Amino acid sequence: MPVDWQDGQALRIEKADDVDTPIEEIDRDFDMLARLCESGEPADEEDLERALQEARRQAKEQVRRHYGAVYVELRREGRVLSQVDMMLAALARQHKLIVLTTDRDFEALTDLRVENWVN
Repeated sequence: MPVDWQDGQALRIEKADDVDTPIEEIDRDFDMLARLCESGEPADEEDLERALQEARRQAKEQVRRHYGAVYVELRREGRVLSQVDMMLAALARQHKLIVLTTDRDFEALTDLRVENWVN
């Protein structure tokens, strides 16, 4: 069973689905921020800052988990990608985006949608 690390603790990941957490929490925080900004009412600056920090923390946690899953999957297959490519793969996976590339580096991640618009 693959092992990855999070906050200094061993974290076992069986498959990519094990790291997906609902994005509704992040959406809720950003919705609250948007309502506060759109209301035109003077907002408590501390509340805004606290909500923004929490939304950022949750977004970072999501991408960290996806990055860890990408890393574990590649290690399992004996493949290596640069840290930048793994981060791109994690962000694409998190937001269900298509990766546009002219190389074949992402083929090991079969669930990732990859397109080459040049060739």
